[in-house]
Amino acid sequence: MVSGAIWVGTANWTDHEQFYPKGLPPADRLAYYAERFPVVEVNASFYRPFPPAQYARWAARTPAGFGFLVKVYRSLSWHLKDEPPTAAHFDAHRRAVEPPQADGKFLGFLFQFPPWHRQSDRNRAYVAAIREGFPNERVGVEFRHPSWFAGDAREQTLELLRSQRLANAIPDEPRADATGLVPTIAEVTDPATVYYRFQGRDTLGRASYQQRHELRERHVYGDAELRELADLIVRLHTGTAASFVLFHNNAGNNAVTAARRMIDELAARHAPVRRGGRGCSGARTRARASAAGVALAGCQRPGR
Repeated sequence: MVSGAIWVGTANWTDHEQFYPKGLPPADRLAYYAERFPVVEVNASFYRPFPPAQYARWAARTPAGFGFLVKVYRSLSWHLKDEPPTAAHFDAHRRAVEPPQADGKFLGFLFQFPPWHRQSDRNRAYVAAIREGFPNERVGVEFRHPSWFAGDAREQTLELLRSQRLANAIPDEPRADATGLVPTIAEVTDPATVYYRFQGRDTLGRASYQQRHELRERHVYGDAELRELADLIVRLHTGTAASFVLFHNNAGNNAVTAARRMIDELAARHAPVRRGGRGCSGARTRARASAAGVALAGCQRPGR
């Protein structure tokens, strides 16, 4: 069951070079990751759309109970000014995730809007129309321009998300006056979904926009910070919602280390936190891929 559980993982599985055993083939990294974590956020999908066959390969390399969250292609989140979103983009996304969805491994989409995506009548109308493109899927929405939550706009934005059953993506990232970041708004706007993206913090006190990436990637979450975030997750979690907790401080092993420690923090609070699976499944995905002539790499097995 997706609902009622807390799912902790990282944003992508490819950046954590030191996490994987030396000599492990890149094709086996997802299976190794999935033995230790129950969920991953696919970030590569932001840069280029992937066909269903690719999602079938990924699903087949993971055990039963594993889940994928998919960041939408950047045209859908208005990052490409010369390629505005269309109904065809939404259709392509729905078709692409059919293989993991059939195996119960697709958990939802994430819209991460760009820093220049300001609150406006046009942009609000687009957010309101997301449900037309994804009527049944879980959807997280991350705003990165502060105008969405400034003054009276804060409640208007939250009400917009609530009315469309879109999950407010709750960030934790570098915070400094010079960056103009969206504040952490710890509000649940979809009763079925709570979405967290923990991206590191600014320990310098101030940071330029150019420094944000390095600060985010290199931040190592301390014990007090993880306890603070675990308390927030438990406070907002309900027995009917799925809570997704993704770490994006991806330098070295920072994200996987923080995710492991967060699982322990939540378990110590007797929270319903999921753990990674063992072994491989995805028989239906394998059968469909085989019928389509798609060769799948073998799964990582315990003790291999």
